[in-house]
Amino acid sequence: MVTGQTEMGDSLGPVTGASVRLLGIGSRTTDNSGEFSFESITAGAYTLEVSAWGYYSTSHTLTFAAGEMKNESVTLIWATGEATKMVDGYGPDAGYSHEQHIRALADVNGDGMDDIVAFGNPGVQVATSTGNGFQHGGWWDRLMSYDNAWRVEKHPRLAADMNGDGMADIVGFGDRGVFIGFSNGSGFSAPEQRISGFGYRDGWRVRDEETSGTYDLDEIWTAAEQFCLAQQFPGQYVEHPRMAVDINGDGSLDIAGFGPQGVTVALNNGDGTFDDTSVWFAGWYEADGWRASEHVRTFADLNGDGFLDIVGIGQRKVAICLCEDTDSDGFGDAYLTPQGWKGDFSADMAWRVALHPRMTASVNGDSMADLVCFGDKGVLVSLCDGSDFLAPEQWLKNQFCRSEGWSSPADFPRGMVDLDLDGDDDILGVGTDGVYVTLGVDNTGDGHADSFTAPQMWVNSFGVSSDPPWDPTRHLRLVGDVDGDGIPEIVGFYDDGVYVY
Repeated sequence: MVTGQTEMGDSLGPVTGASVRLLGIGSRTTDNSGEFSFESITAGAYTLEVSAWGYYSTSHTLTFAAGEMKNESVTLIWATGEATKMVDGYGPDAGYSHEQHIRALADVNGDGMDDIVAFGNPGVQVATSTGNGFQHGGWWDRLMSYDNAWRVEKHPRLAADMNGDGMADIVGFGDRGVFIGFSNGSGFSAPEQRISGFGYRDGWRVRDEETSGTYDLDEIWTAAEQFCLAQQFPGQYVEHPRMAVDINGDGSLDIAGFGPQGVTVALNNGDGTFDDTSVWFAGWYEADGWRASEHVRTFADLNGDGFLDIVGIGQRKVAICLCEDTDSDGFGDAYLTPQGWKGDFSADMAWRVALHPRMTASVNGDSMADLVCFGDKGVLVSLCDGSDFLAPEQWLKNQFCRSEGWSSPADFPRGMVDLDLDGDDDILGVGTDGVYVTLGVDNTGDGHADSFTAPQMWVNSFGVSSDPPWDPTRHLRLVGDVDGDGIPEIVGFYDDGVYVY
């Protein structure tokens, strides 16, 4: 018999969820104490292999005499890497800038790997992923471009599969209406208006152009900083957030946003055609006292029913509107009356868009979105039980926060993504000298994370003081799965090309 423990280097604690294989005997996964065991081992020599996400794998030989019992302690060393240049172009040296161009990651040819989609001067340029690099694919569209009067400050654009064929299409919010160009795997069809509303002449704005003062986004960030943030966090850090999301749970991406008349939705019929645009909830807009520079609004499934509810962190409280199936056809079709839920993350409690990223994520893997808030002195989490947010708990102290130098999200972006594919969203943050991550930990053994591990540097690139330094006014950092293994990579658009880790 052999029992054992896995632990991080530098005595940072146990490694939970590590894969332990004793060749010829079987495999185990370490528990929340980092422990494992194998029984009924006959005399002989066996290879013990231990691996975990983010760590160097290790192996060694164990030799057993008849009836012998062993206790093995295995130390895993964190694997800090360096970004590698994967393709030339798509950065400042190739003429791209935050103020004029949008770049995105999406699978445009249906091979399971995210590709580069760059809205440039003459058109939309694509570089398809090969799994270990990118291949220039040329200009897939010549219309949704800077030379054709599409402007970053007026016309958000994104790449998403709008007709359910497994290939991401290009979506542009124009002067009037939403335009879509469908992918055929080697090019985009000429973009056509598919949806009315959501456009610049319909009153939707990226930056507030009508007033000036402390409530404006331009009082917080330069245009380059704001447009960089808007690309890194689609649907956020703009006056009227617009995005492609599955509102009603039918498996198709709809168009929805927080506009000048309220929460507006155009439902997808599944083939890239849409129902009429309508206001589902007349609130949370400028006339109602909501401002992008002061308040947070987003879509998230709060009760696990598959419909996207709306979450608003306002002036005095956290509010939500649940999406309901009012006609009992199995799909969401309306937002109910707003409710006040727990959470002291409002503007009146000194939380600021310019300093404190606040977002929804399922940190404990129960399919209900929780609140994750990066405060002055740490990371606070309010778990969701489907009917309310629970009292905030500090899952990390003095990490990823303002007191430790993590100030503006423009310089130090932080987000939530499931890095180790365990179903719990983890923290990924770009610090001064590189990218840091922290994973969810189940300390009670109930199958759900209830804290975060100590942060570790994942990549020694992409930071404002890395070698070379990354400037958020010039350089873009995105997250996507470019090799198709299900684990996200960091993709950075530097001066001379695109770097990946």
